[in-house]
Amino acid sequence: MQNVQEQLSFGTSLPEAAVVWQVHLLRCQPSKLPFVGAVVLLGVLSAWVLFGQLLLVLLALVLLCKAAGEYLFPLTYRLDADGVWVSGFLLRQGLRWQEAKRLVSKGNGLYISPFANPSPLERFRGLHLRFADDGSVGDRSTVLDALTRWAPHLMQEGH
Repeated sequence: MQNVQEQLSFGTSLPEAAVVWQVHLLRCQPSKLPFVGAVVLLGVLSAWVLFGQLLLVLLALVLLCKAAGEYLFPLTYRLDADGVWVSGFLLRQGLRWQEAKRLVSKGNGLYISPFANPSPLERFRGLHLRFADDGSVGDRSTVLDALTRWAPHLMQEGH
């Protein structure tokens, strides 16, 4: 059995650790909760009045929670040697580095697109990465360092 130093001396490297962090917009922006709650409540009440069936009301509740899921529930981001992955409430998305063509700085995060040029389909195929608070895993510098290491073709544009 070879040890780590023997592996390194033969030119094989150990896989680099993934960068994993969570962002919970509800904690970052609690002042928006009354508005989001009112919209969900209004939607559920409307479904009850219109249909009067519990199953359809529950379906409306799930759909509204899915729509507001990025705000209500934490999102977990993962950058590794294979690509970028986002998971949350009823959400699982990923993009391999070979598929990523463009990087756009967007507010407090980055948008990674599978399209070389802007496209209306980006909204459905790309990934929005929100940065964590400064000084923690997932902050701007950590994410940019990981992108430089694993997806240098995205960083060539100077983002």
